[in-house]
Amino acid sequence: MKLVTVFPKSGACGLPAFPRFTCCSTATGRPRAMIDGETLTNRRTAAASALASRHLSRPDSRTLLLIVTGLLASYLAVAHRAVRPIEAVLVWGCHAQRVQALADTLEHQGLKAKPAADLTDALSVADIVSCATTSREPLIVGQHLRPGTHLDLVGAFTPEMRGPTTMLFAAAACS
Repeated sequence: MKLVTVFPKSGACGLPAFPRFTCCSTATGRPRAMIDGETLTNRRTAAASALASRHLSRPDSRTLLLIVTGLLASYLAVAHRAVRPIEAVLVWGCHAQRVQALADTLEHQGLKAKPAADLTDALSVADIVSCATTSREPLIVGQHLRPGTHLDLVGAFTPEMRGPTTMLFAAAACS
């Protein structure tokens, strides 16, 4: 059995929303392990994204666009680089200071990363777009993507949260 604690308002205190996972014996119910929930969630999410990319993105994908500046972002970049020959990482977000901090972090991890000043321009050159957002406004417009771009959507967990526009989904369904 896995018991997950979720505290959505803990971010206001600088704490993770998923502080821990407790794994219990199915025979006795006794706790067997306590695992850092934030790290486990970030690693699992990034691994799932990279696995999808390995099967769905073009093998020659070299440019990754991250539309995310939170803790998950660096995990996503490293995971995608593990399955594709990523040479450049573009970072876009609503807060310039967080975008620059992430680009600097990725540079220190050995990735060639830089802030993307314009989302439309970044979408037009990216081979893989990894969008991990809880934005309620659509950010990705289909006609800004190049044909064959792999779109990795993570983070939205309610119908109101949007990464791409509804028309992008409709166009994908028809192709």
